[in-house]
Amino acid sequence: MPFPSPHRLLEVSLAALTLVQYGFANPYPGPLPEDGMAVARDMPEHQASIPFLGGEDMLFPDDLELDTNEESNNTLQYGRCYKIHADGQWLGSDHQAWGYYIFGGYSNSRTFQVCRLMTSCQRQNTQDQEVRDRGNLYLWDFRGNQYSRNGEFVANNNLNHFFPAGTTWRNYAYFEATHEDCEEITNPRDTCYINLVLRGQASNNNGIEVRANNYLYNAYNGKSVTLQFRRVKCPLD
Repeated sequence: MPFPSPHRLLEVSLAALTLVQYGFANPYPGPLPEDGMAVARDMPEHQASIPFLGGEDMLFPDDLELDTNEESNNTLQYGRCYKIHADGQWLGSDHQAWGYYIFGGYSNSRTFQVCRLMTSCQRQNTQDQEVRDRGNLYLWDFRGNQYSRNGEFVANNNLNHFFPAGTTWRNYAYFEATHEDCEEITNPRDTCYINLVLRGQASNNNGIEVRANNYLYNAYNGKSVTLQFRRVKCPLD
Protein backbone atom coordinates (compact mmCIF):
# COMPACT_ATOMS: atom_id res chain seq x y z
CA MET A 1 0.00 0.00 0.00
CA PRO A 2 1.68 3.26 -1.10
CA PHE A 3 2.37 5.87 1.56
CA PRO A 4 0.40 9.10 0.92
CA SER A 5 2.41 12.04 -0.36
CA PRO A 6 3.12 15.09 1.86
CA HIS A 7 0.75 17.10 -0.34
CA ARG A 8 -2.04 14.58 0.24
CA LEU A 9 -1.39 14.57 3.99
CA LEU A 10 -1.67 18.37 4.03
CA GLU A 11 -4.99 18.22 2.18
CA VAL A 12 -6.38 15.71 4.67
CA SER A 13 -5.17 17.76 7.65
CA LEU A 14 -6.74 20.96 6.33
CA ALA A 15 -10.02 19.18 5.67
CA ALA A 16 -10.08 17.81 9.20
CA LEU A 17 -9.31 21.24 10.65
CA THR A 18 -12.11 22.82 8.64
CA LEU A 19 -14.57 20.21 9.91
CA VAL A 20 -13.56 20.89 13.51
CA GLN A 21 -13.85 24.66 13.12
CA TYR A 22 -16.97 24.95 11.00
CA GLY A 23 -18.77 21.63 11.01
CA PHE A 24 -21.51 20.77 13.44
CA ALA A 25 -21.46 17.53 15.32
CA ASN A 26 -24.47 15.28 15.48
CA PRO A 27 -25.58 15.10 19.13
CA TYR A 28 -27.32 11.79 18.59
CA PRO A 29 -25.19 8.64 18.20
CA GLY A 30 -27.07 7.12 15.28
CA PRO A 31 -29.74 7.98 12.72
CA LEU A 32 -31.69 11.17 13.34
CA PRO A 33 -34.67 10.38 15.58
CA GLU A 34 -38.07 11.69 14.67
CA ASP A 35 -37.88 14.23 17.49
CA GLY A 36 -34.50 15.55 16.44
CA MET A 37 -35.75 18.28 14.15
CA ALA A 38 -38.96 19.25 15.94
CA VAL A 39 -39.23 22.93 16.82
CA ALA A 40 -41.50 24.28 19.54
CA ARG A 41 -44.44 26.13 18.06
CA ASP A 42 -44.08 29.22 20.23
CA MET A 43 -40.40 29.75 19.39
CA PRO A 44 -39.49 32.54 16.92
CA GLU A 45 -37.29 31.58 14.00
CA HIS A 46 -34.05 32.91 15.42
CA GLN A 47 -34.20 33.30 19.19
CA ALA A 48 -36.58 33.94 22.03
CA SER A 49 -36.51 37.29 23.80
CA ILE A 50 -34.85 35.83 26.88
CA PRO A 51 -31.87 37.61 28.50
CA PHE A 52 -28.54 36.03 27.62
CA LEU A 53 -24.85 36.69 28.07
CA GLY A 54 -23.41 38.47 25.09
CA GLY A 55 -19.87 37.16 24.72
CA GLU A 56 -18.27 33.77 24.81
CA ASP A 57 -15.31 35.18 26.75
CA MET A 58 -17.57 36.24 29.61
CA LEU A 59 -17.45 34.19 32.77
CA PHE A 60 -20.13 31.57 32.74
CA PRO A 61 -22.78 32.40 35.38
CA ASP A 62 -22.78 29.08 37.18
CA ASP A 63 -21.03 30.16 40.37
CA LEU A 64 -23.91 32.31 41.58
CA GLU A 65 -24.79 33.41 45.06
CA LEU A 66 -27.92 32.01 46.62
CA ASP A 67 -31.01 34.16 46.33
CA THR A 68 -30.94 36.27 49.50
CA ASN A 69 -34.67 36.97 49.42
CA GLU A 70 -35.97 35.99 52.85
CA GLU A 71 -39.24 34.77 51.39
CA SER A 72 -39.89 31.21 52.52
CA ASN A 73 -41.97 30.33 49.48
CA ASN A 74 -41.08 26.79 48.47
CA THR A 75 -43.07 26.79 45.24
CA LEU A 76 -41.46 26.80 41.82
CA GLN A 77 -41.77 30.25 40.21
CA TYR A 78 -41.74 31.33 36.58
CA GLY A 79 -38.92 33.75 35.84
CA ARG A 80 -36.72 32.72 38.75
CA CYS A 81 -33.37 31.01 38.47
CA TYR A 82 -32.43 27.74 40.10
CA LYS A 83 -29.88 25.02 40.45
CA ILE A 84 -31.41 21.56 40.22
CA HIS A 85 -30.48 18.73 42.58
CA ALA A 86 -31.48 15.24 43.64
CA ASP A 87 -30.00 12.78 46.13
CA GLY A 88 -27.11 15.07 46.96
CA GLN A 89 -26.07 15.60 43.34
CA TRP A 90 -26.46 18.64 41.10
CA LEU A 91 -27.44 18.90 37.47
CA GLY A 92 -24.54 20.02 35.31
CA SER A 93 -23.04 18.94 32.01
CA ASP A 94 -20.22 16.83 30.71
CA HIS A 95 -17.30 18.25 28.72
CA GLN A 96 -18.44 17.18 25.29
CA ALA A 97 -19.28 19.81 22.68
CA TRP A 98 -23.02 19.36 23.22
CA GLY A 99 -22.81 19.55 27.01
CA TYR A 100 -25.01 16.55 27.83
CA TYR A 101 -26.69 16.95 31.21
CA ILE A 102 -25.33 14.83 34.04
CA PHE A 103 -25.68 14.85 37.83
CA GLY A 104 -22.51 15.38 39.83
CA GLY A 105 -20.78 17.83 42.17
CA TYR A 106 -21.95 21.36 42.88
CA SER A 107 -18.90 22.88 41.20
CA ASN A 108 -20.13 21.55 37.85
CA SER A 109 -23.77 22.56 38.34
CA ARG A 110 -25.59 24.79 35.88
CA THR A 111 -28.05 27.61 36.39
CA PHE A 112 -31.51 27.38 34.81
CA GLN A 113 -34.34 29.87 34.47
CA VAL A 114 -37.89 28.53 34.66
CA CYS A 115 -39.94 29.85 31.75
CA ARG A 116 -43.66 29.64 31.07
CA LEU A 117 -43.17 30.22 27.34
CA MET A 118 -40.15 30.43 25.10
CA THR A 119 -41.03 34.03 24.26
CA SER A 120 -41.66 35.17 27.83
CA CYS A 121 -40.53 33.55 31.06
CA GLN A 122 -43.24 35.04 33.27
CA ARG A 123 -46.98 35.48 33.24
CA GLN A 124 -47.75 38.98 32.07
CA ASN A 125 -49.44 41.70 34.17
CA THR A 126 -49.51 39.73 37.40
CA GLN A 127 -47.36 39.04 40.43
CA ASP A 128 -48.56 35.45 40.52
CA GLN A 129 -45.76 33.39 38.98
CA GLU A 130 -46.28 30.09 40.76
CA VAL A 131 -45.95 26.98 38.60
CA ARG A 132 -49.20 25.17 39.28
CA ASP A 133 -49.43 21.48 40.06
CA ARG A 134 -49.14 19.73 36.68
CA GLY A 135 -48.11 23.06 35.20
CA ASN A 136 -45.79 23.24 32.20
CA LEU A 137 -42.43 24.91 31.77
CA TYR A 138 -39.29 25.26 29.71
CA LEU A 139 -35.78 25.50 31.16
CA TRP A 140 -33.37 28.15 29.87
CA ASP A 141 -29.68 27.25 30.23
CA PHE A 142 -27.61 30.44 30.40
CA ARG A 143 -24.41 28.64 29.50
CA GLY A 144 -25.45 26.73 26.38
CA ASN A 145 -22.82 24.67 24.61
CA GLN A 146 -20.33 24.91 21.76
CA TYR A 147 -23.19 25.44 19.31
CA SER A 148 -25.23 27.88 21.41
CA ARG A 149 -22.73 30.07 23.23
CA ASN A 150 -25.30 32.69 24.21
CA GLY A 151 -27.43 30.14 26.03
CA GLU A 152 -30.38 28.07 24.89
CA PHE A 153 -33.41 26.17 26.08
CA VAL A 154 -33.02 22.57 27.19
CA ALA A 155 -33.64 20.08 24.39
CA ASN A 156 -33.56 16.31 24.08
CA ASN A 157 -33.30 13.46 21.62
CA ASN A 158 -35.74 10.58 21.46
CA LEU A 159 -34.73 8.02 24.13
CA ASN A 160 -31.37 9.71 24.51
CA HIS A 161 -29.59 12.68 26.08
CA PHE A 162 -30.79 16.09 27.21
CA PHE A 163 -28.61 19.06 26.19
CA PRO A 164 -28.79 22.79 25.37
CA ALA A 165 -30.32 23.17 21.90
CA GLY A 166 -28.06 24.14 19.03
CA THR A 167 -27.85 24.30 15.22
CA THR A 168 -30.86 22.36 13.87
CA TRP A 169 -31.13 20.18 16.98
CA ARG A 170 -34.03 21.99 18.62
CA ASN A 171 -36.46 19.43 19.96
CA TYR A 172 -37.18 21.57 23.00
CA ALA A 173 -38.09 19.83 26.24
CA TYR A 174 -41.55 20.88 27.45
CA PHE A 175 -41.86 19.72 31.04
CA GLU A 176 -44.84 19.00 33.26
CA ALA A 177 -44.26 19.55 36.98
CA THR A 178 -46.19 17.69 39.68
CA HIS A 179 -45.82 18.85 43.28
CA GLU A 180 -44.80 16.20 45.78
CA ASP A 181 -43.51 16.17 49.36
CA CYS A 182 -43.03 19.55 51.06
CA GLU A 183 -42.40 18.26 54.58
CA GLU A 184 -38.74 17.29 54.31
CA ILE A 185 -37.25 20.55 53.03
CA THR A 186 -33.89 21.17 54.70
CA ASN A 187 -32.94 24.42 52.93
CA PRO A 188 -35.33 27.41 52.92
CA ARG A 189 -34.37 28.20 49.32
CA ASP A 190 -35.33 24.77 48.04
CA THR A 191 -38.65 24.06 46.42
CA CYS A 192 -40.85 21.20 47.44
CA TYR A 193 -39.97 17.96 45.71
CA ILE A 194 -41.13 18.17 42.11
CA ASN A 195 -41.77 15.30 39.75
CA LEU A 196 -40.97 16.00 36.09
CA VAL A 197 -42.11 14.33 32.88
CA LEU A 198 -42.22 15.58 29.30
CA ARG A 199 -45.24 16.62 27.28
CA GLY A 200 -45.81 16.78 23.54
CA GLN A 201 -42.91 14.69 22.27
CA ALA A 202 -43.45 13.77 18.62
CA SER A 203 -42.38 10.21 19.42
CA ASN A 204 -44.83 10.11 22.37
CA ASN A 205 -41.93 9.04 24.60
CA ASN A 206 -42.54 11.50 27.43
CA GLY A 207 -40.62 9.79 30.24
CA ILE A 208 -37.46 11.00 31.97
CA GLU A 209 -34.91 8.99 33.91
CA VAL A 210 -31.49 9.28 35.50
CA ARG A 211 -29.45 6.26 34.49
CA ALA A 212 -26.70 4.50 36.41
CA ASN A 213 -24.11 6.72 34.71
CA ASN A 214 -25.89 9.78 36.21
CA TYR A 215 -26.90 11.18 32.80
CA LEU A 216 -30.41 12.56 32.31
CA TYR A 217 -32.25 10.69 29.57
CA ASN A 218 -35.54 10.81 27.70
CA ALA A 219 -37.34 7.53 28.42
CA TYR A 220 -40.50 5.60 27.67
CA ASN A 221 -43.78 6.74 29.22
CA GLY A 222 -44.20 5.86 32.87
CA LYS A 223 -40.74 7.02 33.97
CA SER A 224 -40.17 10.31 35.76
CA VAL A 225 -37.62 12.10 37.94
CA THR A 226 -38.14 13.74 41.32
CA LEU A 227 -36.00 16.82 41.89
CA GLN A 228 -35.62 19.95 43.96
CA PHE A 229 -34.88 23.43 42.63
CA ARG A 230 -32.70 25.74 44.76
CA ARG A 231 -33.13 29.47 44.21
CA VAL A 232 -30.07 31.41 43.06
CA LYS A 233 -29.64 34.88 41.63
CA CYS A 234 -30.24 35.17 37.93
CA PRO A 235 -27.07 36.15 36.02
CA LEU A 236 -28.46 39.54 34.98
CA ASP A 237 -29.99 40.50 38.35
